[in-house]
Amino acid sequence: MTLSLAIPEDGDFYVDEYNFELEKLSRVGKNTWFVGPWLFAESYPYRLIRSYFKRTTYWTDFDPFRAKKEEAFRNNATAVYREH
Repeated sequence: MTLSLAIPEDGDFYVDEYNFELEKLSRVGKNTWFVGPWLFAESYPYRLIRSYFKRTTYWTDFDPFRAKKEEAFRNNATAVYREH
């Protein structure tokens, strides 16, 4: 997977930062899922999908991963609220 599609301006956070990093990775030939920085390569497709939903009329607040995120949070609430 090539990390080459710019994140469209969608009024959400970090569009410029994502696109700056995409350009930088492209210049050094590290703009693929296999050789790019792991966390960036993993989060990029989700941010791109988010931008498509964000620019619609009726789906702007839809999060296709919300149920999974809430389930993961509930399953780990003890660790989240544990005092150190």
